[in-house]
Amino acid sequence: MKTLLKRAITPSGIVILTTILSFLAWSFPGFEGQVRKGFVTPYPVGSWGLFLCVLWLAVMIFGAFAGFLTGSRLRLQTGLLNRRVSLDAFRPYLLISLIAYVGIVYVFIQLIGALGISGIVGAVGGGQANTLKDTLYDSYSVGVVSLRYLAIPAAALALYHLTRRRYIFISVVNIIALALVAVISSRLSLIFTVFTAVPLFVFKSKLRIRPRTVFLAVLILFHLLAALNYSRNISFYRTIGIDNFYAAGFSEIVTYLGSPFQGFLATGELGDRLQGTSDIDASNATGISFELSTNSAFLELTRGVGVLQAFLVLALCTLLGSFIMGVALKNKDNLLFLLFGSIGYCFAELWRIYLFGQGIVSTIVVMLLLVTLWCVYIPPLRRGRTTATEVKA
Repeated sequence: MKTLLKRAITPSGIVILTTILSFLAWSFPGFEGQVRKGFVTPYPVGSWGLFLCVLWLAVMIFGAFAGFLTGSRLRLQTGLLNRRVSLDAFRPYLLISLIAYVGIVYVFIQLIGALGISGIVGAVGGGQANTLKDTLYDSYSVGVVSLRYLAIPAAALALYHLTRRRYIFISVVNIIALALVAVISSRLSLIFTVFTAVPLFVFKSKLRIRPRTVFLAVLILFHLLAALNYSRNISFYRTIGIDNFYAAGFSEIVTYLGSPFQGFLATGELGDRLQGTSDIDASNATGISFELSTNSAFLELTRGVGVLQAFLVLALCTLLGSFIMGVALKNKDNLLFLLFGSIGYCFAELWRIYLFGQGIVSTIVVMLLLVTLWCVYIPPLRRGRTTATEVKA
């Protein structure tokens, strides 16, 4: 099972797998209004549009494969990193966790100031938890609030350490911290954490991964996502006639996976005609429900810069991103290995949204690099001062 997973979580493997899942969700029947899909009629794509879609997939897969192959074959000296910032070390783990706590506490201070404790509890309990995210983003700016995203690598490390029965207290706190982040602003924090944690178990852990374990993990993840969806969107689903926990949760997944494939096909057919279009015009042109905002990275980039430039951006980001994943794999015994899952998540979402360089990814990557630099270089400086003092004495 681990051999299969090792192939599946390479950049090209991720692209292929997520594209297949998106196609299957797009093809899933709506059962006469019982399942929400985010669109009504499949987009009628012609031969030229189909060619552009196939070319888009080919560029993604080739870029992901070539960059990863190059990065994973580099000869690197990782001894110092493995000693100072080992994945098993407590100091870097604690530092990442503390930074995440600062961000989460700061967010809650802002939310309490705006809504009060009763307002927060009422929003979550009343199935309107999106109010918290809307409030947070009313006057949002990159800064301390962005540090809450460090709960993602902290929780991934927590899962890794808990299986080894160490650092139990702080690991449990990190799981709770992730749950708070998911409720506050992003259900996808859970999926991001899974993508960050899976490589730790596949490449590092000695635990055997059985098919039933994978099935159980998927089942648990579905219920967690369905519960978060219920807390956020149940009022909306009731307006369209869906009032069942499982039906709403399943509909959300089908919509999340399937509507981007609709946008993907429409972009192949419409091409540069979508450049510069407004949200409402793009919704009308693709047939995707207006309230959905992440409807294919191909659509997003084409609307912004046009088809040709979209292909250039795709080629560069897949080559560079997969190269970083290859380098991270060479560092699988130290903290930099967390970059493997963090960038891998960008590939996992590339059929839906262009995440490379966005706040959540930039924050995690930059802070992991800063924590690594701190833990590597501060100890030698301290020893150097101590040694100098001793020599002088």
